[in-house]
Amino acid sequence: RRVLFRSIEETARFCSQCGNQTVKAEPVGPPPLPVGHAASPRGAARMAQAQMAVQEWTASQFLALPQRLPLADRWGRILTPVFLATGEDLGLRLVAQGFVRVAPAHSDPCLAPLLEAEQRARNAKLGLWADSYYAVLAATSPTALAAHAGEFVIVEGVVQRMGQTSARIYLDLGAARERNLSVTMSRQNMKVFAAAGGVPDQWIGKTIRVRGVLDFGERPQIEIYTPAAVDVIGPKL
Repeated sequence: RRVLFRSIEETARFCSQCGNQTVKAEPVGPPPLPVGHAASPRGAARMAQAQMAVQEWTASQFLALPQRLPLADRWGRILTPVFLATGEDLGLRLVAQGFVRVAPAHSDPCLAPLLEAEQRARNAKLGLWADSYYAVLAATSPTALAAHAGEFVIVEGVVQRMGQTSARIYLDLGAARERNLSVTMSRQNMKVFAAAGGVPDQWIGKTIRVRGVLDFGERPQIEIYTPAAVDVIGPKL
């Protein structure tokens, strides 16, 4: 299938036109911001740069989609890879040049090259990684967390404990629960986690890097829907 490039949304998802449906390249960029949270001015400027780059790369050429596309979700979106005319993965190129961060929508073996490309871009300070605003945050830094409330973030810390309620499982990445980050998961998603080998109690004592939208209500927390949102990067620091 072939489509023409249309735009990149401010929330960092690639959009093209395929019939009457919007196609979004996944898993690049953060998920839609919750109601009440506006995209940051930095994000808008970043997406303008990314849009110019994609327009230059495509030069009015058709983009390629897989022959078989998944069904659209309830918002009419189709989550799929998108390829340049050369066969290069557009999402991977955006990540490799530092235009976007990786936001896993589900467990996918194709995540590995995306995360590796992101790490290389981060190490080389390409694109957004040259801006300290997008640095990986410390889970035990309340000031840094508060400055990014409502935004897509990448946070690193040691899992100190796991707690449970009737509906949720949570991981505390610091001793001060009210000030340090907690990662939450719905019990309804535990089959998804188990099938992907992401068992939360196995993360206790490990240093993890988690990505998602930072909610700063009663305390800073990120809700994750897939174990792909968690990267175990080592033992306790």
